[in-house]
Amino acid sequence: MTQTTQNFASMMRDKAAHLWHIQRVKTNVRQQFGSATACMVSITEIICQDPGCEGLATEIRIVSFDLLQRRARIHKPVASVDDDDVRVALADLG
Repeated sequence: MTQTTQNFASMMRDKAAHLWHIQRVKTNVRQQFGSATACMVSITEIICQDPGCEGLATEIRIVSFDLLQRRARIHKPVASVDDDDVRVALADLG
């Protein structure tokens, strides 16, 4: 395999892993939020701009059919987010 092919394969593996973690967290949010099909859930990995938060953070955005929008931020990359992180973030939404 050439170096270019190896780099491309590595990039594709990384992208697939990232998308898998986004879907994992999205499914977790839907299960814990309780209105699985009655809302849109978006998971985005962002560069954290909050004081004391360096690096990547995961933003959860939930939009219900009445267009009420809720956002929560977990100060971890999406690959590191676990069930407890989601539970705490959703509890903060009220």
